[in-house]
Amino acid sequence: MRRQVLRTGLAVLAIAVTGLAWAIDAPPASAEPECMTGSNDFNLDGRVDVAVGMPGAAGGTGAVEVRVSDGSGTAIHRLVPPQGEAGDRFGTALAEVASYEGSDIERGTCSRLVVGAPGRDVGTLNDAGAIFVYDWDADQGEFTLFHEFRQGAQAVPGQPQVGAGFGSDLASPFHEPDIVGSVVRPLYVGVPGYDLAGQADAGAVAELVLGSSQVPIVEEGQLVTQNVAGVPGASETNDRFGAALAVSGADVFIGVPGENNSSGGVLDWDPSPGATETFVTQNTAGVPGTPEAGDSFGATLYSATETSHNGGGHNVLAGAPGEAIGSAKGAGSVIVFWFDGTFALGETKGFNQDTAGVAGAAEAGDAFGSSLGTWGAADFLVGVPGEDIGTVRDAGSVSALRGERAWTQATTGIPGGVEAGDRFGQTIGNVRVPFTGDEDDVWLDAPLIGVPGENAGAGTVLSGLPGRGVTPVNWVAGSPAAGNRYGQALGSTN
Repeated sequence: MRRQVLRTGLAVLAIAVTGLAWAIDAPPASAEPECMTGSNDFNLDGRVDVAVGMPGAAGGTGAVEVRVSDGSGTAIHRLVPPQGEAGDRFGTALAEVASYEGSDIERGTCSRLVVGAPGRDVGTLNDAGAIFVYDWDADQGEFTLFHEFRQGAQAVPGQPQVGAGFGSDLASPFHEPDIVGSVVRPLYVGVPGYDLAGQADAGAVAELVLGSSQVPIVEEGQLVTQNVAGVPGASETNDRFGAALAVSGADVFIGVPGENNSSGGVLDWDPSPGATETFVTQNTAGVPGTPEAGDSFGATLYSATETSHNGGGHNVLAGAPGEAIGSAKGAGSVIVFWFDGTFALGETKGFNQDTAGVAGAAEAGDAFGSSLGTWGAADFLVGVPGEDIGTVRDAGSVSALRGERAWTQATTGIPGGVEAGDRFGQTIGNVRVPFTGDEDDVWLDAPLIGVPGENAGAGTVLSGLPGRGVTPVNWVAGSPAAGNRYGQALGSTN
């Protein structure tokens, strides 16, 4: 396929965001650290570490807190952008890239944290956006800034533009723990505000391949748009191509929620030579629903590789949080695809709060589908941050797609209380590797629920749902402050 690749030097990256591989036991914390322990483990102690974004901190400058296991407990490391300014929105997106080569692996290049700051100014170009890459320094026991990447420098494809929002979303292929030899994973960066050929906010995705050296230069890079040969569709005003991203192996799922008057669409893009791209909308045969203005189909995506059967296909979820259900505008819906190298459209199912087996009722503004995830191997979770609880507006909830189950901050066993504007369920986090070798690592049964509106927007994160041996607890920022939006991004999501 057409790889408009830019080559120069080498570089690296790292953290969070996909689905996962079941039945992989983690080594005990005392085992010799190595890259094969999996992802979401920056200090390589065999335990999961979680990054939480709070893009509203310090007047919108933003910050990230990483909860790092140190063997005896959890240490919280706070990261802020260098020369940060109000409006950077550092922490809007989080990701991990596994990037190393050969058997002589430096621990720092095994798993690197990537933070998106789509509001970062580049010179006089407001909100052009940037991403920041961090290494874990084992000697110092802290994160160190590796490099800040912007479009138009260090071979990053594309040019910085006003409002482009480079770093609005991030995704990278799953770090397989059984891979040996040379492994360099690409990072995909959403640039939904990118202008193309006079089409404002048409959008783009930057693919970055960074090698294993300590030189912060992109080894390979290309800019993917709907104007690239072989990619279905055409770049149009307000498409916002790249607003959401998810990955499964070589396949990259790209959300285009502004397509066709914001009815939306999803692209399956494979950079492999000769690969065929597929673009689906609610007008595609076999896809439930009808494309309507404002549906925003593809605004959220989740590649549930944990649902793979015997190494075969798996589910891919796409949210349409603006979908009208009957007369209820913005009630929201979710479409569940079966993916086995291509979308199996004959096995596609649609869900909303009026679907049998889904708790609640479709109501205006619920925004069902604003976030997506799983609870163990069997259940899909859907965020409904606009859900009203009684007369309490936008308190939020999380629903399962089966069993008539839903959770709110009024649910027995969940700490906190129902308050207007909490938006419980705005984000959902799932850890990519189960780490079942330690009884304390029950993360697959303990999804993370972002509540960024809690306490006047200071935000919290709920760790775990009641049941399955998990006692839910609330996480808060080390220095909570109104408007932080702690939990607006979770570093273990897809």
